[in-house]
Amino acid sequence: MADNVDNLELRLKRRVAEFLQAKGHRQALHPTLGEIFKRGWGGCIFGGTLRDLALFGMRRDPHDLDIVVSRLTPELESYLRPHITKRTRFGGVQACIGHWDLDIWALHDTWAFRERLIGPAAFQDLPKTTFLNVQAVAVQVLPSGQLGRVFESGFFQSICDRTIDINFEANPFPRFCALNALTTAYKLDFALAPRLVDYVLRHVGHSDLSDLCDYQSRRYGRVVFGYDRLRGWIELLAEEHRKDPSSVIHLPRPATIQRQFPWSMEASMLAQEPFGDDREEWIPDVASDDASPVSSRSNRLFE
Repeated sequence: MADNVDNLELRLKRRVAEFLQAKGHRQALHPTLGEIFKRGWGGCIFGGTLRDLALFGMRRDPHDLDIVVSRLTPELESYLRPHITKRTRFGGVQACIGHWDLDIWALHDTWAFRERLIGPAAFQDLPKTTFLNVQAVAVQVLPSGQLGRVFESGFFQSICDRTIDINFEANPFPRFCALNALTTAYKLDFALAPRLVDYVLRHVGHSDLSDLCDYQSRRYGRVVFGYDRLRGWIELLAEEHRKDPSSVIHLPRPATIQRQFPWSMEASMLAQEPFGDDREEWIPDVASDDASPVSSRSNRLFE
């Protein structure tokens, strides 16, 4: 397992480095990210974007970024002000750069840190705050523009097992967490672990699901997974969990979806497939200044 984790971590850092390069439509985003990490005293890229890069590489170009900075400084807020679309209830901001949607907040405003459920606030503990293990990963970006360390809490194990489980249960929105678990498992074609199945059934198993449809409509502009689909999933989980409470459960996927998204461990992260100029890629080390790049390029992402 250790060898697999090392390989997955290295591949993730390579894909993050590739993603952050000023290429194609990302050229407009590139200078903004550099200023965010410089003015925010460094930070981390966090969560779902990293999951998608890990699993699918550049085949899925994410348009939503979660960024956690050391401080949401006045200098950073001033720089972002023309792009801010919303201030969140937890102290962060949402900004739009071209077609990119950024959620940016200070480390200490992360809900689990602020509620003192995990602490003290530290970037290495940031992945411990996510509800799902498949989101529990952060890649550090230093104020200098260099990639730093990868922090994770069961993330690589979830990739290897292709199973979603609870990473940190406490959450102010348990019903939406249950919805996220169902839709993530379906979209990734991952199994749900027994503990997560029990959580879903406890929070949405015997209740009206209209609020979950309304939530999708508000967030995505449409209901992606309708009432009947959600109810069918929940009934399946209840039946299978009753038969064997210790087994993982897969949600059924139509054959058309399987053909449309034929990903697997072999076809995604564990595949020995280079992306871009993979042989020339550099992986800097946060602990030293002599993280020598394989090529002659600077090891700073943002100049």
